Amino acid sequence: MNCALCVEYPDRVRDLFSETKKIEEEMGRVRNEKWGPRVIDIDILLFGDLILDEEDLKIPHPELHKRRFAMIPLLEIDKEILHPLFRKRLRDFLRGIDRSQKVKFIGKITLPDLEIGANPCTERKLK
Repeated sequence: MNCALCVEYPDRVRDLFSETKKIEEEMGRVRNEKWGPRVIDIDILLFGDLILDEEDLKIPHPELHKRRFAMIPLLEIDKEILHPLFRKRLRDFLRGIDRSQKVKFIGKITLPDLEIGANPCTERKLK
């Protein structure tokens, strides 16, 4: 199962990355092999319009524009979201992806108690 979450994070992306690794570890993730089975996998797909290419952290996620299962949940959040590296709307990449990548919508998760004020994820666009 895949889902996307948009959050406003006040610190550095490296701090967020460390937090996601802690969560994975607490949930029982063991890193034995690349692409191997795992209990949980948390990826930072985008971080505003940041472009970062480090050995252990690449933003935007290098496979984002090739994966329907990653793009479609993001597009549920914001249909106009842009890929910061290619400066192209994510939805425009969908046409070029093989339809054999199946995505089945099973429901929308909402957190009404947290929906206070404007949504930072839909109000900010790349310039």
